[in-house]
Amino acid sequence: MKKLHVVWILAALITLATLPGRAQTGATGALLLPIGLQGPYQPVSGTEFTDQLQSVLKKAGKGDHVVRFSGDPRTVSSQQPPSPAMAEALCNQAQQRFCVWISLKMDATMGNESDHLAMSATARFWAYDSARDAVVLDAPVASLHSLPLPEKPSADILQQATNKLVTQNVEDLALQIVTLVEQESATLRVQGWQAATRTRNGSTPAAPSELLLGMEKACQDYGKAVADGDLMATQDALKRAYTAWPQLNAKEQQLIEQSYPGTDRWMNGGTWYGGGYYYPPYWVR
Repeated sequence: MKKLHVVWILAALITLATLPGRAQTGATGALLLPIGLQGPYQPVSGTEFTDQLQSVLKKAGKGDHVVRFSGDPRTVSSQQPPSPAMAEALCNQAQQRFCVWISLKMDATMGNESDHLAMSATARFWAYDSARDAVVLDAPVASLHSLPLPEKPSADILQQATNKLVTQNVEDLALQIVTLVEQESATLRVQGWQAATRTRNGSTPAAPSELLLGMEKACQDYGKAVADGDLMATQDALKRAYTAWPQLNAKEQQLIEQSYPGTDRWMNGGTWYGGGYYYPPYWVR
């Protein structure tokens, strides 16, 4: 299995409207337009891709924030994203903050000796924010997977290989899209903490518990790791935060929330970050 490099472009979507440091505009969530299929090779339909994308979003705890377009698909181009004016109208109609358009192109090749089947998938992920009247993301994501084939493979074997490669590529793209969103969520979360640090007066009690100190240290380490783009350190700090948080008493959790706004929602929202796809323990879901 091979995977092409992901273009890590900071994005804002879905969780952006509820993060600290951003003005609330009423509407949150995202309207997902029909997936635009490109090119002659289409082993998966736009509906199937959308179903799989929503499945990944649900696992990430983000499924409730996405609404699928229910109008006539012919009113939305599959070749290019809508104009800002049209995206604004669609957001208003659906009462969602973001409008999301995705194109998908897939290609397949067989080895010279017919000993393997390779399939690539590329997608363009575009998002419009009605609160800022701006396109906040226009990014490519890509994936490549291959499978070995027996000598003189039958039509059934080729179909099975095709189906498996479609699933692998579509899920890969979906995970990358979710990760783009979560990466920016982490950045904005830390920015909110930094703003709170500049305005608050000391809130830590004179004799803090070890658990409270541990949670504060985890938040501080998380902020530094996100700023440095250090995925391993980010995951380590995140795990320590998830471990400490449910053991704090109500007063301690309130103190952490004051110092690091949004932590309660963060710890109880099933948030993940980056390529490790780390989920919180079951007791905080």
